[in-house]
Amino acid sequence: MAFFKPFSHLQAQTLPSLLIHIFLLLFNTNTKDINFQGDAFPSGGVIQLTKNQVDDSLTESAGRATYFQPVRLWDSSTGRLTDFTTHFSFVMKALNDTYYGDGISFFLAPFGSEIPNNSTGGYLALFSSETALNASKNKIVAVEFDSHENEWDPRPDHVGINVNSIASVANVSWKTTMKNGSVANAWVTYNSTTRNLSVFLTYSENPVYNVGDCSVSYIVNLKDVLPELVSVGFSAATGYWVEIHNILSWSFSSTLEINSNKEAQKKLRLGIGLGAGFGLLSCGLGLFWFMSWRKRVNKIDEAYDMSMDDEFDKGTGPRRFTYRELSRATNNFSEGGKLGEGGFGGVYKGLLSESNTEVAVKRVSRGSKQGKKEYVAEVRIISRLRHRNLVQLIGWCHEQSEFLLIYEIMPNGSLDSICLE
Repeated sequence: MAFFKPFSHLQAQTLPSLLIHIFLLLFNTNTKDINFQGDAFPSGGVIQLTKNQVDDSLTESAGRATYFQPVRLWDSSTGRLTDFTTHFSFVMKALNDTYYGDGISFFLAPFGSEIPNNSTGGYLALFSSETALNASKNKIVAVEFDSHENEWDPRPDHVGINVNSIASVANVSWKTTMKNGSVANAWVTYNSTTRNLSVFLTYSENPVYNVGDCSVSYIVNLKDVLPELVSVGFSAATGYWVEIHNILSWSFSSTLEINSNKEAQKKLRLGIGLGAGFGLLSCGLGLFWFMSWRKRVNKIDEAYDMSMDDEFDKGTGPRRFTYRELSRATNNFSEGGKLGEGGFGGVYKGLLSESNTEVAVKRVSRGSKQGKKEYVAEVRIISRLRHRNLVQLIGWCHEQSEFLLIYEIMPNGSLDSICLE
């Protein structure tokens, strides 16, 4: 359940659930979320909609203050229309008990809308004097709190609903309490099902939603009047007669974004699903390619190893050992039996159990520069050499990607000068 936070002097109110476009603005800190037009300006924790400077005339003033982001009023893809509720507190203070004007409005207009020319006085910074009564020339819906009677007004001091025209389509009289600067609280609500635009106004010290000193409503399909994205905010104006127009606080909520987001979420989920599927497919293809490549490499290695085995087996002298034999002979290449370390790898002391012969096993390091070619060359050359000052190559092994050479061991300790070179 979403709700408006209470203002310092207001009672909290509960609003419909699933509200998505919500903002609450108290102007005592900053007004970064407000766009100002014309004579409107922030001052002392409130928004001044018309001139209020001691060194400037207050007559013929017009100003607007709108929320800086657009509000989605309806959705063309789904045809959905929003519900919304806005609550604001304001003050209109007459500087003269007899002559004052002209009023404040809450309005919705196409996003980016600006103050028209010649819109001071009774035009409330909403309409140009040239087109104010021509509904076909305007796109705006407003709730006016009118303090001055003009030729198109039904009576002074009234609340009116305006649709594309300065002439209200519905109105109701309101108290003249506004002359003394009392705080007014207003709620404007729209029901997208009934198309009912309703206004409630009260000067109560403990204002409550839907309980007002006066109220007025009008049935209007906002989708027929306004575009999808609108600006929401306030306007005010003075003419020859003046008054102060202040907005003290403002909150707004609408529901359309939730429904619209469902469509966006569907598209997002579809995009994520497609992306994930493509990613899995790419990973699968990459894994398949890697395994195929490894298989080809292994086949090449196996063929090369078989060629090496055939070539070595044809010779005489050194014989082939299995990796298991050498692992057992060296106690799994134990560090305790390590005789030394050279540039091409380590040399381990071992015991061949079948012949009870001590040997030195040279294990070529995988990180060394000695590859297959060097290994083959060493086996070929040393296996053919016979000299009393050279250690004898007894055997060889190349299994499990290991290159191993088995030499006779020299008990007098000169092995490192031979094997580790």
